[in-house]
Amino acid sequence: MQPLQSTEKDYRRLGHDITALLVHDHGEHLARFEKSLRLHLVELTHARTCQEASQAIQQDSPPLLIFTDTRLSDGTFQDILKLAAEAEEFVNVLVVSRVGSTTLYMEAMEHGAFDFLTPNIEPSRFPLIFLSAAADAMDRRCRQSQESLAPVLA
Repeated sequence: MQPLQSTEKDYRRLGHDITALLVHDHGEHLARFEKSLRLHLVELTHARTCQEASQAIQQDSPPLLIFTDTRLSDGTFQDILKLAAEAEEFVNVLVVSRVGSTTLYMEAMEHGAFDFLTPNIEPSRFPLIFLSAAADAMDRRCRQSQESLAPVLA
């Protein structure tokens, strides 16, 4: 458990808050994840539809992470993955399903999800997963920033 605490402290020391968007309209299965995110001081916003998620993702500073239900009233996790791919800054998407499904897992991963989660995940593993996803998103954003500056500096 000590390495996890060290990872979180190191991440906080960088001065970046972890931000996450939870996209669901009836996601009781996301409640446990939301509770853990709050305990780790993750700044949360919510959306019920793909349209609401689109507005949050298109902001100047989109969330680092998106946790999305597999089905929404106006779309699916695939729509959220497309929106995240079009964001100004890199965003990692974690798809959350009510049940384990190899088909859904493969679909999510093939379309660019960082991970596929189900409510029966061992609670002690969840912080490691979302901290890894946040660190990966920060690293990718840093590289994006460097790449956008490269032509200016050349």
